Amino acid sequence: MKLFKYLKISALVAGLAVVPAQVVQAAVVTPNTNMGSAVVIQANTGQVLADQNGRERLPVASVSKLIVVYMLEQKIQNHELALDQKVKVPTDIAAFSQDASVANVPMTTNRTYTVSQILDATLIESSNAAAMELAHLVAGSQEDYYRQAETLLSSWGIKNPKMYSASGLRNGDLGTFEDNSVAPSAENKFSAREIALIAKHLVDDYPQILTYTQKKEADFPLPDGTNMTLKIRIYCWVIKSIKSMV
Repeated sequence: MKLFKYLKISALVAGLAVVPAQVVQAAVVTPNTNMGSAVVIQANTGQVLADQNGRERLPVASVSKLIVVYMLEQKIQNHELALDQKVKVPTDIAAFSQDASVANVPMTTNRTYTVSQILDATLIESSNAAAMELAHLVAGSQEDYYRQAETLLSSWGIKNPKMYSASGLRNGDLGTFEDNSVAPSAENKFSAREIALIAKHLVDDYPQILTYTQKKEADFPLPDGTNMTLKIRIYCWVIKSIKSMV
């Protein structure tokens, strides 16, 4: 889903994010948007510039990818992974990447990809399978990723977080990765303030991520094993909506 593009532009590229509740001030503006929830924060001072229903937890879809990107950066900082490291995609994730009913960049088990290429597919095209591959790289399995992500979020003061996917897809859209112990409708939910807090941690702790979030396009290897590439692009249709918020 393309909802991820909103947060990339507002929180990462523009440098706006929510800081912890104890240091933010009252909202200056209530934005006139058709969004269910919206928050704009000046990252340097912590001042709330705009808040519309910023504390209610709502489905966040692909914005969930920020969390797995943060955990990837942790692994890179600890020298457990590297951007130029070549990796193979597991069979189940490669198969899921062929699902055109959700946002995906096709991948295959017949070639290797660099971690940087997987990150591009996650951040630029919002590929769900690419986010799942990052979760596999940082935690070894999707289930272990969920638990580790919940622990990380709790350490930031986000109370009782519950992760159902690395990508932000609903449980019922995960194909063979669906958890039959929970409802198909189960999905990641966070408030706008919690999401902006996550974005702030990512930008503050790993500012180099802006190199990726500022990209408008990148080349991604085709799954046929040739040297041909697929051009993946970001579609910034939400810029006007963001400008209208403040």
